[in-house]
Amino acid sequence: MQPGKQLAQDLGTIYHADVNVPAKIDDAILNRARAHLARRPAARGLVLRIGALITAAAAAIVVAIYIAKPPAAMHQPQVAVDITDALRIARDIREGRASVSHDDFNHDGTVDQRDVDAVAMAAVRLPEVKAQ
Repeated sequence: MQPGKQLAQDLGTIYHADVNVPAKIDDAILNRARAHLARRPAARGLVLRIGALITAAAAAIVVAIYIAKPPAAMHQPQVAVDITDALRIARDIREGRASVSHDDFNHDGTVDQRDVDAVAMAAVRLPEVKAQ
């Protein structure tokens, strides 16, 4: 929104100053401003490069940790179970006879409903068919 002509004239009258800036100083200020603005994209590029390097390093660390210690589900031995095993574990939990060394199917250190569910899922899982 532009101010009215009368307002512009009044402000010009109130704040009028007769200052002549020599062309040499004006050019020096413009040159320094241009030089400053010319340096900024390089600094931004450096920040982006550093950010990319940090991201790549973090990804490499995650991959290294994953390879060194894969999730428990990947290295669980394939055990033949049926639905009666799930029922037995559920009964043993209910009666307080569950054994961590024998019934901890998901290897989380406790025997609970999650173990019963894991055994039941393993019992009804269909074998994988490999594409030919």
